[in-house]
Amino acid sequence: MLNRRYVLTFSFAALPFVVLLSFQNCAPAPGQVTAQAASDEVRIIDEWNKAQLQFATDDVQVQDDAAVAKPSGLCSREFNGRSLRWALWADHDSSQPLLYGESACQSGQFSLPLTGLENMVCGVPHRLVVEGSWGAVATARLTKRCQPLVSEPAFPPAQSPPGTQCSIEFVPAEGVNSSCVQVCYRDHIVTFHAVLEKSSCSVLAQKLAPPAISGL
Repeated sequence: MLNRRYVLTFSFAALPFVVLLSFQNCAPAPGQVTAQAASDEVRIIDEWNKAQLQFATDDVQVQDDAAVAKPSGLCSREFNGRSLRWALWADHDSSQPLLYGESACQSGQFSLPLTGLENMVCGVPHRLVVEGSWGAVATARLTKRCQPLVSEPAFPPAQSPPGTQCSIEFVPAEGVNSSCVQVCYRDHIVTFHAVLEKSSCSVLAQKLAPPAISGL
C-alpha cells in the first residue's frame, strides 16, 4: 500500500512535465507552414468559448458626445449566423429598456449597434444585456464618460489600432490628489485608460486657474 501511494504521488507530480512535453512535440518544425497552428489556436478559443457570449470588456465606457457606439464581443463559431437580441437598461429602472435591438454572431464575433446615446446621462451606469438565440447570455456595464473640465490631445500608445484617438484629461480634486488620466477612444469606446504622474497635470491645471488681475 505504501509503494502504491508513492507511485500515485509520482504520477501526479510528473503530469505537468508530460503535458509540457506533449505541447513541445506538437510544435511545428522550423520552416513549416504555420496555418495549422493558427487553426489550432482558433479551435482552442472556440472550445473555451463554446456556447457562450462574452463582451470584450465587462465595463464599457462611451465618449460623452457619442450618439452611436458599437460594443463588441466574442461568440462561439458554432453559432455563426444565429441571431442575438440586446437591451440597455437603467440600473434604477428595470420596467422597460432604454434601447433594444438585434444583431448576429458573425465569424466568432458580434457588435451591438447602439443609437440614441445622446439621451443618456453621463456618469450614470447602465446595464447592457445580449442574449443568443441558443440561450447564452452576457452582461456588461455601460457608462457615458462626462466631459472633462480641460483636456489636450495625446499620442496613442504603441501598437494601437488605426483610428485610435487619445487625450490627457485633468481630474481636479481637493488637496494633492489632483491627477491626470490618459484616455484613448476607438469608435467612441474607451480602449485605454491610465492615471499619469501628478507632474503631468501642471499645464492642464493652469488652464483652470483664474486669469491674473493686473496691478495686484
